[in-house]
Amino acid sequence: MLDPETKKLFEAELPPLVPRTEVEKLTGGLVRSRYLEKLDAEGRGPKNRLRLGRKIVYRRPDFIAWLSEQIDTERLGYG
Repeated sequence: MLDPETKKLFEAELPPLVPRTEVEKLTGGLVRSRYLEKLDAEGRGPKNRLRLGRKIVYRRPDFIAWLSEQIDTERLGYG
C-alpha cells in the first residue's frame, strides 16, 4: 500500500486524467504503458478507464487506488 506521503505526492503531481501513454513517465518508470494495456485487456487495470478519441485515460483517484493495490500485491509492471 502507498504510504500517506507517497499518496499525497501522487495526488499533487498526477494530472486529473492520467493518459495510459504517459504512465511510464508520470510514475518514474514504475509502470509501463504496455503492461497497463495488457491488464486492461484482462480486466485487471485501473477501474473506470475512459476513452477520449483513441486515448485511454484513468481518473487520478482510480489510478492511485490501483497503484496502491499493486504495491500491496507486488504486481507492478517492471520491464
